[in-house]
Amino acid sequence: MKLIDLNLDVPNYRPMTAWLRHGPFSMWLIRTMRPRRIVELGTHYGFSYFSFCQAVTDSEVSTDCFAVDTWAGDEHAGYYDESVYSKVFEENRKYASFSTLLRKTFAQALEDIEDKSVDILHIDGRHFYDDVKEDFISWVPKLSDRAVVLFHDTEVRERDFGVWRFWAEIASEHPSINFPYEHGLGVLFWGKHIPDALAPFLSLIAAEDSRALIENYFQMAGEAFSQKKYSDEQLDIWKAALASERQATEECRRQISSLTDDMHITKNQLEVVKNQLMAARKTPLVGLGHYLIYFFMSKISSATSRKLPNFSKRAARSAAKRDPNRDIFL
Repeated sequence: MKLIDLNLDVPNYRPMTAWLRHGPFSMWLIRTMRPRRIVELGTHYGFSYFSFCQAVTDSEVSTDCFAVDTWAGDEHAGYYDESVYSKVFEENRKYASFSTLLRKTFAQALEDIEDKSVDILHIDGRHFYDDVKEDFISWVPKLSDRAVVLFHDTEVRERDFGVWRFWAEIASEHPSINFPYEHGLGVLFWGKHIPDALAPFLSLIAAEDSRALIENYFQMAGEAFSQKKYSDEQLDIWKAALASERQATEECRRQISSLTDDMHITKNQLEVVKNQLMAARKTPLVGLGHYLIYFFMSKISSATSRKLPNFSKRAARSAAKRDPNRDIFL
């Protein structure tokens, strides 16, 4: 199953690495739960959001997806220009049949989503404690009775991140599990009527030992998935390099064939020139012989014109035939 296939020039971007490792869980959750609606608060480049979209596509689930963001940035994500939204907009074309980008604040987007309709809510906006708490509380009316809420960065304590504090307050009130790797992903099973397909999972996370096993399992699955994606990318690079080398080799072969043809043509031309040179070596002697005969016949015709008129005429005609200035077409 493919997680994400972004064509974005964002080298070493941290959220992409995180969602490569959280990807196997999010794909499992969507495939198992079969959500009717997914909403993400805070999308930025869309690594997590398009992971959801790709999982929806691969699982053949009938799901509406909404990404909510101003695409202007904040203190934690940084501020950025219009190019980020443009890239997200282009990527979203792949999923336009079920995916909608809401370029609004989280509060403004509330009017676009019906109450009790969201099965999966991913909160990944500004990470101050008050912001995370406000985002969650304001969106609770939108959650369905089978809703699952994801909180990203539950393990980050730098730069006044407060997700971990709010997670500590709310996690014990409902079935939950926190995946501590890659900055942390808290999973809160909020709804009272969680799908039956998730019941065995909830039973397992209720016990400390089995919860630890699940955390380790998805961490290893994430590492394996991340490594596979890296290997696939490297393989694609090598394939592209090999194709380029093959193309260069074919071009060299075409050039060699063309040069061989040119060499044969040049050889034939040299043979013609050689024959012409051999002929040209004889030409000056023939011309000289004609000129001598012309000279003597002219003298003879002049000397004998009175006494031997017929002979003089024949000598004149013979001289005329060999006249260097004679026009051969006359």
